Amino acid sequence: MKKIVAFLMAVVMFCLAFSLVIQAESASLYNNHTMRTSTAFTISDTGLAHVYTCYDAYEDVMTEAVITLTIKKRTLLLFWDEITTFSISSTESHFAHLFERRLSETGTYKCEVEYVIYGTAGEADVIPFEELVTYS
Repeated sequence: MKKIVAFLMAVVMFCLAFSLVIQAESASLYNNHTMRTSTAFTISDTGLAHVYTCYDAYEDVMTEAVITLTIKKRTLLLFWDEITTFSISSTESHFAHLFERRLSETGTYKCEVEYVIYGTAGEADVIPFEELVTYS
């Protein structure tokens, strides 16, 4: 009986250790090349959408950054129509940009931004951002 209990305990410990290894591998850190990102999405009372993007990268390892932003408008409760997509790239380690777009209709808008920061310290950092704003 003691051997069966010991065997079952060993199997349980193995399963726990294996699950921790799997969880550790699925966690992705954003700091191979990037110290921080800052993103803001607002819509003024007059319908002017502002998307502010900013990143600070490690100067000695960062080689290029590509920022892609998309603004979508909600239609039929579950669907999104793409209003605009914009991409910008930079080789600067400190970068900020303000994108503006006039919106013609009221409603709920979604802004999706993806930072992809490349460099010499491993795989590229892929940092997503998403925010909903209602313009009325």
